[in-house]
Amino acid sequence: MDLDVSALNFSPFTRPQLGKWLALPDEYDAIVWWRFDRAVASMSDMHDLAGWAKEHRKMLVFEEGVGSAGRLVFDFRNPMDPLSELMMMLFAFAAQVESLTRRCGKPATTWNVGPCSWTVASSSASGEASGPAGGGSTSRECHSR
Repeated sequence: MDLDVSALNFSPFTRPQLGKWLALPDEYDAIVWWRFDRAVASMSDMHDLAGWAKEHRKMLVFEEGVGSAGRLVFDFRNPMDPLSELMMMLFAFAAQVESLTRRCGKPATTWNVGPCSWTVASSSASGEASGPAGGGSTSRECHSR
């Protein structure tokens, strides 16, 4: 479903086919993805998806987890058990790091050397860099090393 739609660019709820399924939660008990990164690529999207699963008491299953890990099953049928939500957020962090490194053209194993960095553009006449509080603009740039 939505094979030509990237999780990097669209939340699960705005994808043409998946969005329709998410709008009909009474029709099924679980959603299964082949890979974790086919569902989400950001912590924000994962937070939204976990909230949806918790609200509708659904299971989210990923046949292959982040970094080629085995099957991941997050069971939100018990609203008193926060473990699934916590684990999803931890894996979402890993997915977000992986997606950032893909955008920079670096393999995920090099994320710890900082392939993406935040830079502050100068807005002063003297050319000194200043942060957002000093009027400068902040942007993320990818550097090849």
